[in-house]
Amino acid sequence: MVSTGVNGFGRFGLHLLKYWLDRRQSASFSIDYINDDSLTLQAAYDIINSDKFVRITDSYTVLFSGDSLSFEDEAGLRHTILFSNVAKGQIPWLGRPQLMLECSGKYCSASLTRSDLIGETRKVIISASVADADQTVVVGFNHHDYDHKLQVYSYGSCIINAFLPLTDWLHQNYKIKDCDTTVIHNIPEYRIKQPGGDVLQRRSCSLEWMGPKLMPYLNSDNFTVLKTYVPYPGISMIDMRYRLASPPDTIGRLTEELQEAFAAGSLKALYSFDKPGQTPESHLNSTFSATLRRDGLRFVGDNLYISCYFDNENSVNRYYDFVNIVATHPM
Repeated sequence: MVSTGVNGFGRFGLHLLKYWLDRRQSASFSIDYINDDSLTLQAAYDIINSDKFVRITDSYTVLFSGDSLSFEDEAGLRHTILFSNVAKGQIPWLGRPQLMLECSGKYCSASLTRSDLIGETRKVIISASVADADQTVVVGFNHHDYDHKLQVYSYGSCIINAFLPLTDWLHQNYKIKDCDTTVIHNIPEYRIKQPGGDVLQRRSCSLEWMGPKLMPYLNSDNFTVLKTYVPYPGISMIDMRYRLASPPDTIGRLTEELQEAFAAGSLKALYSFDKPGQTPESHLNSTFSATLRRDGLRFVGDNLYISCYFDNENSVNRYYDFVNIVATHPM
């Protein structure tokens, strides 16, 4: 079992802990250490017990004492995690885990994380888009090209994981001429309450430069991204328009081929179609990178439109998948 330490216990770190706890019997790695430079152990314990989206206490008894958190399942199996509340450079367990999981959102650069590569720590995996990462690995797109000889990796981002595998599948099957993407991104509740958090915010998106970097058939001449943050803590949305060189005959035919890819093909477990009567909020905590709206799939001329829901916080499932891949390869 590969030992990991997590730096950052915000929304992403909290989701990661729950996702791993639910799968620890089959996981190839163990979360043994957590550090957060702003949360005390008491504060972390309070969040675990009160978060309305990440319901850890529904399945586990949570205890804390000294400098550790313990999680006990219904079968009595307990896992204990050493917790620290210090600046990153002062983490007492640096160099002990084999993998550092950088989830704070504050160190989105390989140059800022290489100092973690001491002692037994062989690799850093950053939970954000990173321009200077040794490799960006998106599960379902290029994870078969994972290079275990490198040291600092990015898993992409919630938007990149929602966009890339589906887009590449479309290109492999129908050839994309040009594409544009619109992202409606939520703002977590605690940020809405901060000064300036209750207004619309138009921001740049890492997909605009990461997409062409990973998929050479996209470039500044045929690909654009618009991203807007809205003061709403629920589900996020991503809408795509593709002009295809050889589109399928009908939406029905495309839907059938997508369903096959979702069930048993290259997009298995990454995407799904929504079900009749599902509300947008029902997709919170979804394990899918994105869920396609059936009524959002249509052709207008030679343009294909696809509309999706995605839970940006729970893109942690793809991060987990990538960490599991790393843990099964040589360090």
